[in-house]
Amino acid sequence: MDFLLDLGFTSAPAVDALANGESSFYYTISYEQLDQLDSDVLVSYHDTPEEAAAFLTVAHTQALPAVQSGAVAQVI
Repeated sequence: MDFLLDLGFTSAPAVDALANGESSFYYTISYEQLDQLDSDVLVSYHDTPEEAAAFLTVAHTQALPAVQSGAVAQVI
């Protein structure tokens, strides 16, 4: 996250609102809250193109507004 902030991205208000203090790098939220995690873009990191493609087809991933709108940047 710090890398993206250094590039000029800003944290979406929903990211800060749903943060639970677990970590400054990532945190866990329930599947039921994923539709609240709204942002302009979702950056996802994967080891293979197959893993990246599979990520977009998982039911709970489809609940993310950025995935629904196609605003996903996948780093492989």
